[in-house]
Parts: sequence; structure tokens; C-alpha cells
Amino acid sequence: MGESLQTLQDWLSWQESLHNKTMDFDPQRLKSVYQRLHLPMLAKKTIIVAGSNGKGSCVAMLQSIYTQAGYRVGAYTSPHLLYYNERISINQQSVSDERIIAAFNTIEKCRQDTPLTYYEYGTLAAFVCFAESNLDVAILEVGLGGRLDATNIIDCDASILTSFTLDHQEWLGNTLEEIAYEKAGVMREHQLAFCGEYEPPHTLLDHADSCGANLKLIGRDFDIEIDDVSWAITSGIDEHYGPIAVPKLNGEHQYRNAACVIQLCRAFKDDFPLGLDSINKGLASTQLAGRCEVISLNPQIIIDVSHNEGAVIELDRYLQSLPKPEKCYILLSILDDKPAEAFFERLEKHADRWYFSQAQAPRALAASQLKSRYNRYHKGKNTEPLPNSYHRSIEKALKMIAKEAGKNDRVLIIGSFYTVSEALHHAK
Repeated sequence: MGESLQTLQDWLSWQESLHNKTMDFDPQRLKSVYQRLHLPMLAKKTIIVAGSNGKGSCVAMLQSIYTQAGYRVGAYTSPHLLYYNERISINQQSVSDERIIAAFNTIEKCRQDTPLTYYEYGTLAAFVCFAESNLDVAILEVGLGGRLDATNIIDCDASILTSFTLDHQEWLGNTLEEIAYEKAGVMREHQLAFCGEYEPPHTLLDHADSCGANLKLIGRDFDIEIDDVSWAITSGIDEHYGPIAVPKLNGEHQYRNAACVIQLCRAFKDDFPLGLDSINKGLASTQLAGRCEVISLNPQIIIDVSHNEGAVIELDRYLQSLPKPEKCYILLSILDDKPAEAFFERLEKHADRWYFSQAQAPRALAASQLKSRYNRYHKGKNTEPLPNSYHRSIEKALKMIAKEAGKNDRVLIIGSFYTVSEALHHAK
């Protein structure tokens, strides 16, 4: 089949039609293909990152720190914002179309009649690229959950579990305890795991005990101290590691993410020595699009991939830390299973006008329905809604905002990876 697929887009379009499900949680089916690939180990050490929010940030920090220290690092993330190649990077550089196509051809020769999803194909392609690259460290971001995710067919040497919030309930469960159990599945016996949630669900702790993982919790085994120009990590009675550079990524939650990252790096110091200088340079140079990212100043335009209640809470905290603009215009587009009311509840105080839109995504909530939910939200509270309008595309909404926003105003573009991706395409 591979001979008839010439471009990367050809391959991706074909993969989308190959499997009748977007998600198919069957690790044994995927593992059978992986075993037939007969790959060497992905890297000297492999790290997996799970959690509801903050996974991409942790991967970006880890990659930046280890690259700054002179190590060879591969990272696999999803979804992408602009280009598919973003998903597979080595030393912070996306791999080429040609290399991904070669990996797909390798997979196709071993797949036999086993169906693979689009996501599984990409995951195996990352494994092929990493195994061929003589890596010191490979970092894998879980796509969904953890226990049954494609990335979890690898027995990683350490894990990070960032946070837990209600999201993807149709696949992971309807309670935080159920969701945490699914994400806890990335932990392994005798291997270190670092958690950045101050009060994690008990199922995380229970699973760590039952599987024999060496779990380290923020607030119990280590913590953070922050001042105006630096911060430090504390652990035990006397340990004080710092001063650490302020993370380049915006938001107070990035300190918790960075603390997990740094503690993991320190745990691997015998295999990959690095000093505080490398950590500080890595944090200061970390780049990650779409996370409380300021892409323009006059007016100030902030994009954020917030798509669940936990992410909106952190976005609210970040906005409260900023100087107040003359006016704030919020462009919101979400998927149909996301908590629109959480966006209204947390961000209404920052807004002067809402623009509801619809991203080009299979499960995007219609802009008219989003507007209706906003008006019902206010009716339920017996309050007056702010000025608002709905637009059938991100592009049309952005054109309307461009006519309204002055140089001292703020424009906030949020709701999903799809929303931010479209906004970035139109901003180019």
C-alpha cells in the first residue's frame, strides 16, 4: 500500500480511513505490531508524562533542559497545532516529512492485517524514529488517559502525572477517582513517578501502592517556594534546591510542572549529570505554543488551548496576575463535550464582549448553540449577559474583533487545540 502514498498528507488521509474508530483502546493489538517491528530500545532512558493538563509543558521543559545540557533528546506529543511533524521532535527540531514517511512504510511492512488508528500509527512512527536516533532520553506524552494509551505499551523508566480534572469522561470515567486510576496506569514497579497535584485522588495513591511504584508527591515529598525573581524546591528538613529561574511558560501552575520535571532530572543525575545552570537555561528557553501565549502586544492577543475546567481555572489565575486592559474581547470555540459554563463562570469577570465561534473540527459545538448556552447561563443566574455574537468560523470572528479591538485592549482566543490552530493559521 505504501508505494501509492507519495506525500505525508497522502499517508495521513489514508490512516484516517483505515480504522473504523478514532479511539480503540486495545494495547495487545498495538503491541503485536510493535513486537513485529523488532526495534531496539527507544533511548537510554524513557519518560512518560500523563495528566489532564500540563503534559505538553512538562515535555517541553524536559526536552529543553536535557538539550541545553548536551544530551540527545526525542519527544512525542499530540495533538499538533500547525503541522503534523510537531508531534515527533529530536533535540527540539521536528523530524522531516521524509523521515515520517519512511517510518510509516516500516510500520506498514509489519502491520499485516492489524488495523491501526491515526493516533496509533503516529505513536509507532515516533518509536521508529527514536529507535534509529541513538537517543539519551525519549519523552512520551500520553494522548488520552494512560493505562490503555498507545504510549503505555513501553515500560518507561520514570513518569510524571501532572494534574487531574474532569475531561474525556466518555472514555475515562465520570469521577476524578476513575480518571486518576486510568492515568495512574503509566506507573511501573520500582520506578519513580512524580505528581504535581497537591491533593490527588486516592486511586492514584492506591495504584502506586499496589503496583509498587516509587511515587513522589508535591506537598508531601517535595514542595516549592516562590519569590519575585526566583524560586526553589524544598524536600525534607534541610534540602533547598535553587535559586531556580522563573519558567518562561506563563502561569503559576508552571511552577508545579517545573518542580516535577526538575525532581525527575535530579533523580537521573547518575545517568545524565546536569547542574542548576542547565536547568535554569532550559527553563528560560522553553518554548511551547498555545499555553497562555502572548502573540501580539497592541492589542495584546493571548491564545490558550484551555479545554476543560482545570485549565480554565489556571487561565483565570493567570489573567488575574496581569494588568487590566481597557477592554477584553474573548473568542471562544469548544467541542460539544466540553463544559461551556465553566468558561463563562471563570472568565466572565475578565470579559467586555464574547465572540462565539465554531472551529473546523468533527465535534465542534455550533456557534449558535454556544451563544444559547451563554444566554441560558445568565438566565439561570438572573443576570444580564454581556454583549455577544456568534460567527460560523474562527476567521470571521477574528475579522470582527480586529475592527473592535484598540491598541490598549486584550483579545483572548481559547477553547481547544482546534481553535488555537485555526487562529494561528489566520494570524500568519
